This record gives sequence, structure tokens and C-alpha cells, in this order.
Amino acid sequence: MDLRRRIVARRFRSSIERHVRPAAFGAYGSGTVVHPPLHAPRREDVHVGDSTYVLSGAQLLTGGSGGGSTGRITVGSGTYLGRDLTIVAHELVEIGDDVMGSDRLYLADTELIPGPDGPVPSTPRPVRIGAGVFLGTGAMVLPGVTVGARSLVAAGAVVDRDVPPNAVVAGNPARVVRRFDPGAGGWVQPARD
Repeated sequence: MDLRRRIVARRFRSSIERHVRPAAFGAYGSGTVVHPPLHAPRREDVHVGDSTYVLSGAQLLTGGSGGGSTGRITVGSGTYLGRDLTIVAHELVEIGDDVMGSDRLYLADTELIPGPDGPVPSTPRPVRIGAGVFLGTGAMVLPGVTVGARSLVAAGAVVDRDVPPNAVVAGNPARVVRRFDPGAGGWVQPARD
């Protein structure tokens, strides 16, 4: 049984080398695994920390149209990102350490807006995901948003504004439904407008 495990592990590492090409990344940390298939035409603009897992079907897209701008994607150490992840970075998408992301996440620092000759990208605004954040299945984080450390973004949430640390957000558009208040000793409901 031990021999079989070693053979399977060797084949898996060979598949990673062949399809993902870790050496082409700007940084690819120790113990990191990115599962194929992967669509990342500009791997040199992607920096991944140690002990990070990205499951299959990821699209890591950097740079603007016409090659004029160079975007950057940074993923911290100890992070787990689920299947069918899409990250679009014309400037910067930064994911902190120990982030847990479910399947089908969408993070983008730009969006398409109508133009006279068809859709054109908006001005990029960086997206930042703090350390220890949980992103639920199908969550979307839109341009210019910072999600504070240790926050939870519910499944299907569309985050269009900053999220404070230690908060739970849900809905479309996402709103704070709870936050942790150390002074109160626990979770509290936000004040209603």
C-alpha cells in the first residue's frame, strides 16, 4: 500500500508541474498546491504564500486590455480557495493569511461599464480580503472593497462596500447582520437605520 501511495503522489506532483507550472508564478510557497485545470495566462503576476490550496477550475486573470496595465494577485499563507474561483486584477486583489474560500467565488478590482463602442473596464480599485476571513459559496466581492479580518461573507452575498473586522455580512447587496463586540462579550446585532 505504501508503494501505491508513493506512485500516486509522484503522478500528482508530475501533473501539477506539467499543467500548473509553479515555477512560472511570481511566488509559489512551500507546501502550496494549485490543482489543474488552471487558467492564469500571466502567472508571473500571481504570488501565492506557503501551505495554500487552490482547487480546480481557477481563473487568475491579471493585467488590463491591450497589456497596458499589470495587475497583481497576492494570496497569503495557510489559505484555502475552492473550485471554480475567478479573480480579476487589473491593479490588485490581495487575499490575506488563513482565509477560507468556498466554491465559485468572484473577486474583481474592475467591472465592465457601457461605452459607445461596447463595454469598457472601469478604473481599477484594489480588493483586499483580511486575514482569517471566510467567504461562502458563490460570494462576490466587487471593486474597491476591503473585507476586514475574521469576517464572514455569507453564501451568495454581493459585497459592494467595505466590511468591518469581526462582522457577518449577507445579502445582495451585502449588509452587516452581526458583529463581534469584545466590550459586550459577544455577538451583537447592528443598529437599524
